[in-house]
Amino acid sequence: PVLLNRHRSAGGVIGAVRNRSLPQPPAGGPAAVERWWASLNQEQRERLIEEGPDLIGNLDGGPLAVRSRANANRVRSHLSDPTRDRSMDGELRELLAEYDSFGPTGGVTADADVPAAPKILLFDPTGDGKLAVAYGSLYYKGNSTIYVPGTGASIEKFGITRGNAKSLYQAS
Repeated sequence: PVLLNRHRSAGGVIGAVRNRSLPQPPAGGPAAVERWWASLNQEQRERLIEEGPDLIGNLDGGPLAVRSRANANRVRSHLSDPTRDRSMDGELRELLAEYDSFGPTGGVTADADVPAAPKILLFDPTGDGKLAVAYGSLYYKGNSTIYVPGTGASIEKFGITRGNAKSLYQAS
């Protein structure tokens, strides 16, 4: 996959109030999260993706396909927050449009994906802000290409970086 990392100050806090009726992820690292996720039934998993994406979107040990769906929902939630920093709205809307063009799951299922579809592996608009997007297959175990933008990168210029990353992915 091609990985993009972006840092940006942003207003608003996603998931400040957690839904306690949802299954809560464990402490203990990625292995504990992997076991926890495997113990959930399909209904619990779907509720977490739809109603608690802040709980699992950036959770190490969670399936990458699930993180991508949850983070797409986190971006949607952020864009609907009237107190957000609007300076990155254009780039986030473009990313969501690209994601949505591959269907309701962004071209990713539990065991297959569309390599050209963006996978939103990390989204956090708080503090310095973070956004990581992968292009390529989450399941293919062959070669990977990683694009890391320079220190002057920002979410406002994410479209340019995303284009560079997609070009690098297509050339690999």
